Amino acid sequence: MATCQQRGPEDDGLESGKDAKLTADARLMRRVVAGDEDAKRTLLTMLYPRVHARVRYLSRNDTEVEDLTQDTLLNVLEAAPRFRADGCLEAWADVITVRTVTRTMG
Repeated sequence: MATCQQRGPEDDGLESGKDAKLTADARLMRRVVAGDEDAKRTLLTMLYPRVHARVRYLSRNDTEVEDLTQDTLLNVLEAAPRFRADGCLEAWADVITVRTVTRTMG
């Protein structure tokens, strides 16, 4: 899975890896918001391992990890219209993951 990269001095004047990633994230999320089922599948497939790992880390109950992961991914889809594309998609999903887990466990 790609992650946001920091821009280095060698990237001056060119689209950096981070900029390209942000552009790709924005395109994917526009397709998700438009209802493109392939884009939704792509998004969920891309985020599942990261969300699952973070839910497992945050959860005190191993039996709830799958349910919390699914709830988080549904919340990501629901929040898709609010993705601003000014930051990394994975970091945005991390915030949703933490909020979902804490709301459910709190």
